[in-house]
Amino acid sequence: MAIPETDKKTTLFLAAVVLILLGIMVYVFNRRVFRRQRAVIPVSPYQQEIGVIETQSGSDDVQSIEYDLNTTDLNNLDKELTDIQNELNSTY
Repeated sequence: MAIPETDKKTTLFLAAVVLILLGIMVYVFNRRVFRRQRAVIPVSPYQQEIGVIETQSGSDDVQSIEYDLNTTDLNNLDKELTDIQNELNSTY
């Protein structure tokens, strides 16, 4: 029993529509997933320290500059570099 030509065309057309709809669904799903992944930004444990370092007085006189330099704690800079190095080494 042969399938009529119109039934073959209809089946082919429906298969094409289903594939296009499936492709659109996959595209939309992937965009949502990647957008959600980009929105999640990990907070650095050093964020508070960075904020303190970046806080400066608005004046440019010598006393204000000396005060800013004396209140800036630079003792933990090496610790963050060590943590970064350990993290890079652990991924390989």
